[in-house]
Amino acid sequence: MCASSGGNSSQDHALLVSKDGIDSETTLQDNVHNSEHSSSAKEATPAPLYPPNRIFCREQLEVLNLLVHPVWIFDLDNRCMRWANDAAVELWNATSLQELLDRNFGDMTEATVTRLTEYRSKFSQGQRICDQWTFYPKGEAKTVHVVGSGVRLSTNEPNPSMLFEGTPAFKEKLQPERLRGTEILRHLPVPVCQFDMSGKIMFQNPEATLQSDDHDSSERGDAKDTTASKEAKNDLCMDSTKPGDFLHRFVDQKVGREVLRRIQEAQKEPGSDEESTINIQTQMKTRAGPRWSAVQLRRTSDPVTGEAVILYSSRDMTDSIQAKKERETSIAKSEFLAIMAHEIRTPLHQVTGFIDLLHDTELNEEQRSFVKVLKSSAQGLMTVINDVLDYSKLEAGKMKLESIPYEPRSVLEGSMEAVRACCEEKNLYLDVDCSKMIPFKVMGDPNRLRQILLNLLSNAVKFTKHGGIQVQVVPEMLLSSSSSPSPETTGSSSSGPRSMMKFIISDTGMGINDEHQVLIFNKYQQGGATVSRHFGGTGLGLFICKMLIHNMGGSIGIDSTLGVGSNFWFLLPIEEPPEETNATDSATDDSLCNHGGGLHILVAEDNQVNQKLLVNMLKRMGHTSEVAVNGKVAIELLERSSNHFDVVLMDIQMPVMDGLEATRRIRSLGYATLPILGLTASVARSDYTKLGFSDWLSKPIPMRELKSKLYRIKRHCP
Repeated sequence: MCASSGGNSSQDHALLVSKDGIDSETTLQDNVHNSEHSSSAKEATPAPLYPPNRIFCREQLEVLNLLVHPVWIFDLDNRCMRWANDAAVELWNATSLQELLDRNFGDMTEATVTRLTEYRSKFSQGQRICDQWTFYPKGEAKTVHVVGSGVRLSTNEPNPSMLFEGTPAFKEKLQPERLRGTEILRHLPVPVCQFDMSGKIMFQNPEATLQSDDHDSSERGDAKDTTASKEAKNDLCMDSTKPGDFLHRFVDQKVGREVLRRIQEAQKEPGSDEESTINIQTQMKTRAGPRWSAVQLRRTSDPVTGEAVILYSSRDMTDSIQAKKERETSIAKSEFLAIMAHEIRTPLHQVTGFIDLLHDTELNEEQRSFVKVLKSSAQGLMTVINDVLDYSKLEAGKMKLESIPYEPRSVLEGSMEAVRACCEEKNLYLDVDCSKMIPFKVMGDPNRLRQILLNLLSNAVKFTKHGGIQVQVVPEMLLSSSSSPSPETTGSSSSGPRSMMKFIISDTGMGINDEHQVLIFNKYQQGGATVSRHFGGTGLGLFICKMLIHNMGGSIGIDSTLGVGSNFWFLLPIEEPPEETNATDSATDDSLCNHGGGLHILVAEDNQVNQKLLVNMLKRMGHTSEVAVNGKVAIELLERSSNHFDVVLMDIQMPVMDGLEATRRIRSLGYATLPILGLTASVARSDYTKLGFSDWLSKPIPMRELKSKLYRIKRHCP
């Protein structure tokens, strides 16, 4: 409840704390009860002790002005005083009765409203309450023992009003320090309780009452912090499992009993003033249900009686524990995917590699068609694996993007070459038109751009039976983020003008209806059930494209007409790199074999099938090689070999000594300029160049990509 301390300001003047107990003195309400019910005492069914329908007339209320202790009537529905005697007017720090009646009590705290609502519920059942409040008349703290019950001032009141009668609980005044401590405890957003050593509740602050799972527990405790309180406490005869008591607060009673035993047996160290403290994390009962809490228990002395007591405080940890579990689950999921990816990629690398070698041998038409099916199936499997792994990394926020100089035209041409054979098989044209306004080099992640282009080009080829595919790249000035055609696909929040590259992939395929265009970039979504049934796929490709483009600062969209075709477009920022003098070398499929003798290459690989595959690949390219089964053997071959090695192909994961440690030692031995290519089946995109590697290749290793890497090295060989 609120009362003005002067002027128009208002503050809570009643500290609602658990100080229950029945005063031995006869109260006004006892007298009213005795006079009203003396005639009905012999009835078979007794009436409620304090019926809420008692009606007080104005003359009866005026008589109460003769009492020296405060009496007042409060209306909870209207948040106002209905009546108060002179002692209550002074207690509530009002200048007159009218000023108190006009006062607005609408600023009561949530804990106060909750407590008063519980009071009224009891009043409606004919019960009364005993509590202890702290008032601040004239700025000085005054603790009052309060008895309350329900009354009516007229017959047409929907709910009973609340009659309170107060008697002083303490004679002494609180010191300023104690007063401040009381206010801090009252407003502290942390549950704080005091129990006796048997676990019975003695005191709890409003926050503990608000969080307690029992509405009645707030009214139990000692009537007074004096010797008389011991007698009241014994009269209550409460066991330690009643609501509000120590053990009742624990979800697991065994944990509660063990902690109570430990705090009961705790002793101070000889000569130490430190109090015994126990900190645990466990589930506690609350009105919101079981919640994980960090609980601190301290054995100390009661400041009034000097007896040993237990101080309890808790902090809700449910959200942080849940977040920790989610992080641990995410890490475990990522680790599992990394292991599975390595185990899947290794045999898939062998399958695709030997398919490439088999394709270049003398085959009849039937055999060649079988090889094409094998190659297509292996590529399809690799696409599914990559989609699932990329989605997992995007979901975990672990997708890292590079920012290096690259040639967008070269990436585009390479991506188109990858699907050209499929276009030729289906008699589809494949055209490209790249504007001269697009810079020769830009900063960004060429691998992710290639992934996006291959996904969109592969979809275009898959869903087109007649006609063909047209790719355009044009510059576009984006004035602001609001210029993006689709709010769903906007990837950047920048409000300034930006130079963008716009890629447009147009096809003459089946098209997509308007209903599915809205959903096409969502995960696990495709252009209808028919598409999924006839063409397969995970439904993750376009979602991954959208997320990648978003992370690169761009946007993606679609314009499609059912039965006519589709235009997929995406925008990426143009960031020109610093001036460079050397152009990047490029290699064609046959260029490596057109520059004289081959390279002498050290292959560090523990898997025998991979060894055979790499040796045959290198032999097909015109190179010679030696094999080391782990990093330690590779170092030994380097140091004792009479033949100079031009390149080292170093597998990252090997027994005895892995590729990372072997590369570090090779560099420390003075081989600072020796090209070392890392080979990995891991899904983690580490920057291996910072770990001593010249470059790296991800398994499965396409023969074309290995040729290109080795060609660049050969160009720089003396």
